Amino acid sequence: VATHALDAKPSKNHPSNSEPRSSIIWMGALALFIAAVMFIPRMGAWSMWLDEINMVEASLAFRPLEFHTYLFRPGHPPLYFILLRIWTLVTGQTDAAMRALSMLAGMIATALVYRVAVDTTHRPFAGLTAAAICSAMGFIQYFVHEVHNYAMLLMMSMAFVLFYMRWWFGSRQRSATLGVVVATAGLAYTHYYSMFVIVAASLFSLTMIVRRRGDVFRWFRLQVIAAVTYLPWIPAMAAIANERLTTSASGGSRRITTSAPTSWATIADTIRVMLYDQQILYGLLLLIGTVGIVLLIRREGRRQNGRLLNTVMFLVALIVGSTALALLVNLRYETFINRRMIFLLPMLAILLGIGLAALPKAWIRWPLTVAAVALVVSANRPIELPGDWGFRQANEVVAANVETNDLVILQFSEDPFIGRPLRYYAHQLLPADNPILLLGDQSLANDFNREFFATQIAANYTDMRERFWVIRSSDPSLGQTDISWVKFLSDRAFTESEDVRSGWMTISLFTAPLEQRGPLPGAPELPDPPSLPQPFGDLFRLDRVQVDRLQVSSGKTIIVWLDWRAERQPDQDYIVFLHLLSPEGQLVSQVDETPSFLDKQVRTVFWPVFTPIYDSHVLPIIPGTPPGDYRLTVGMYEAMDLSPVPITLSDGLTVNELRITTITINP
Repeated sequence: VATHALDAKPSKNHPSNSEPRSSIIWMGALALFIAAVMFIPRMGAWSMWLDEINMVEASLAFRPLEFHTYLFRPGHPPLYFILLRIWTLVTGQTDAAMRALSMLAGMIATALVYRVAVDTTHRPFAGLTAAAICSAMGFIQYFVHEVHNYAMLLMMSMAFVLFYMRWWFGSRQRSATLGVVVATAGLAYTHYYSMFVIVAASLFSLTMIVRRRGDVFRWFRLQVIAAVTYLPWIPAMAAIANERLTTSASGGSRRITTSAPTSWATIADTIRVMLYDQQILYGLLLLIGTVGIVLLIRREGRRQNGRLLNTVMFLVALIVGSTALALLVNLRYETFINRRMIFLLPMLAILLGIGLAALPKAWIRWPLTVAAVALVVSANRPIELPGDWGFRQANEVVAANVETNDLVILQFSEDPFIGRPLRYYAHQLLPADNPILLLGDQSLANDFNREFFATQIAANYTDMRERFWVIRSSDPSLGQTDISWVKFLSDRAFTESEDVRSGWMTISLFTAPLEQRGPLPGAPELPDPPSLPQPFGDLFRLDRVQVDRLQVSSGKTIIVWLDWRAERQPDQDYIVFLHLLSPEGQLVSQVDETPSFLDKQVRTVFWPVFTPIYDSHVLPIIPGTPPGDYRLTVGMYEAMDLSPVPITLSDGLTVNELRITTITINP
């Protein structure tokens, strides 16, 4: 039967060829509508997880003029990243916008599933059934909603199947030949697991070498032409093989974990995951479909259904061959299989669609198809994947309630699984002026580590703020949830508000009133004081100046109080200096120090915006300084290159230091 069918051509008098074109069009539109109903509603339902963040960051790092360097990066092939980069330039970087590219690829894949089934049977109902079942599959629905190249793998694999069938089982038109080359190259540039599809199809072609030797040779010539197009990627593919196949996979129980000979249990586990634990349902549908195909062949003649047999055998060969090749690789190397074999599901959907459409009566076909799609949809259970952990939602809660200068601490373990998505959404959603502190590299295993983090790192931010937020995991298995380090912060008693849960994340808000500094007790009024507030460049503003005395003896000290504000977030450290100058301009005393906040030195990179910084300095009067009147000045300079901060006075004059007052040194 197989050899007879391979050479058979559909008869012009085949009754199914009489289907009107309008029927093909409206059923195709209905198939796309069903796919849209399945795919669109949940595009932004959950936050991105680590794999998606990796895809986004790799795409954003792509530069067209550096294409050659991108090809040599280990990881996935570059086609998806190039398209995602172009896509984000047009649509923006929201979760829904970036996932829309995968949704679009899923819609195109659905249309291709419809077209393959219609080409095979000349029955639009077969295409509608196949497309509906394909778009209803939970595994496909999840990955069509991901910023990942799996949806594009679906699309490219179905394009490959369509053009293969048109080339092998139809006429050798130039469009089919070009389609085979482009689809083969597109698969190779989309995902490295696509090689299993290409190899399985080529092995299937070899089975026909006795009867169609010339066509087999022509097929492999096309594969050589396609291979030339991805020669630039071969070094990257070698790097991928070296990285992925010499390093064991890690994490997650839903993977083929054995590097020993593949067992039936590992195969069953792959099938179970991809079918959402609904093997019995799909097995029953396949059984009914097989009965339908057998009845159709008996009813309309074996030779007239040559294309049907060709397609069925080809799809079965791809499913079995691709899986066998992947599992053979797993005999030697430990690697994920299930989600990377997602391209098998549309082929299964086509087989189901062809089989259900082959049932003899319309009153059987329609109710059974509707029931099958309904059962597939209802069988979809939530899959426990990290996209449901609430990374975006937690940051959205904080962003909606955060105040100017609130510190946000992202607390997670060293594992980037949580840290990278949290950091991505924090930088995307939180105001730019709010500092973000990452607690991912600091262990909190004991009180010593907690105190070190609190006093040496966090206190630099929290000492000048009334509030700070902590976003952390709710489950100890996902990261660090211990917040007892807060008690080591300072003498201020921070109180914690009621925790808010968002997905698997917990949000805490800590508050403590910030001490306000009044006038210096007994400070004299400055004669001829400077005009305040006084801008220092475009970064700082000096609001108030006080000194503890205007007359002093040599060998004593003067305390100078300075109230600063940052006009915008400083991106480097600055030093405050005080100079005591003689009438001739000679420097007789000075102090250069990191500014302080309530007698504790705090670098300017930690200063909050528009918050008073209560700075103070002690200026020594060197013994033996001659009596007389001296000018006290203040200024700032960059800690790294010593460049002074320009001070523009009210009269327009720009100076490097501001006169505060006159200090009299007594004999």
